[in-house]
Amino acid sequence: MNPARALPTYAELIADATARLAAAGIDTARLDAEVLLGFALEVSRSAVYARLPELAAPEIAMRLSGLVDRRTRREPIAYITGVQEFWSLPFAVTPTVLIPRPETELLVEIVRAVAHGWRAALPRGRSAAQQR
Repeated sequence: MNPARALPTYAELIADATARLAAAGIDTARLDAEVLLGFALEVSRSAVYARLPELAAPEIAMRLSGLVDRRTRREPIAYITGVQEFWSLPFAVTPTVLIPRPETELLVEIVRAVAHGWRAALPRGRSAAQQR
């Protein structure tokens, strides 16, 4: 932080959060810091980038610090933010539900492909009962 000003920038908040998360062994420290700052600001991750040079509001800095504390204790980002994207759709999540994983999206794609192939093999025009 620049000693001439009392408030850090959002870029400095992300740098600090990234360092804290990395020190806690979080492999996705930078990504997590950006997501958590976006959550604290109630903006998208891309909007976070636009605000990096701005001075951070003290309440946002405090909120981010609390969110980072939770993440350093290995709480999943989805439980912290309450949302997990699955198939490009946001789903509400709580600690009482399982978080969809990327492998689950692959499984859905495989099932859809198999189901599509199965439908394509069905006779068209008449029901299966009429064809007997």
